[in-house]
Amino acid sequence: TARAEHTEAFRRIVLELDAHRPWVVKEPRLSLLLPVLRPLLESPVFVHVTREPLEIAESLHARNDFPVPVGLALWEVYTRLGLAASDGEPRVHVDYGALMADPVATTERLIEELTTIGVPALRMPTEREVTAFIAPSLHRQHQAPEQRAGHLNAEQEALAEAVATGRVDAVAGAPISEGALATLRAFEASQAVRAELRQTQLDAASEQVRLADEHRLLVNELRSAHRAAEEQLRIEHRAALSAQRA
Repeated sequence: TARAEHTEAFRRIVLELDAHRPWVVKEPRLSLLLPVLRPLLESPVFVHVTREPLEIAESLHARNDFPVPVGLALWEVYTRLGLAASDGEPRVHVDYGALMADPVATTERLIEELTTIGVPALRMPTEREVTAFIAPSLHRQHQAPEQRAGHLNAEQEALAEAVATGRVDAVAGAPISEGALATLRAFEASQAVRAELRQTQLDAASEQVRLADEHRLLVNELRSAHRAAEEQLRIEHRAALSAQRA
């Protein structure tokens, strides 16, 4: 099956990476795939990087043209599933805003926490190395928590507060809010309609090209037939003149 094939491919990748421990992979979609892939990982540690949800929604709007409510719904889905998947596992939390505001101190704290939970062979990079990699200019969307008002539903607001304050146990096991699910279902339906409209437009454009080609061929055939008729008339006219002279 496709799942078995992809799992085996992932197993090979993990074996290659395990030869260079500790290793790290940044992939938000692991929030969704981790339940399937977790049995292949020997001793994982999870780093949850969280960001102000409205900033994430604005970023998705700028990059993918997703409506802000859709971005917030996706934030909720990924956050809840990611926290649920790493529940009971060694994990640490990094706040994106803190990382952008003070990258050196935040990196130091991350290294300390990872070392404490048993990640070996970590080296604190120099300040120059950190600031060369993390620049404030990367923080393109700035949204304060108080700006969430009117954007998040009650469940999302509780989740945002719990994540920001490190109290994820308070929302552990909570289902994805009905508001988020309804938003994503509506967005998926609208995307399907848009895709159908685009296909209709493409089909119409293709039909216009076909008709234009047919018209061009007919015009060329008519011109050829007209030239042939004119040539035949000239031949017959010359024959008639020759017959009269004879």
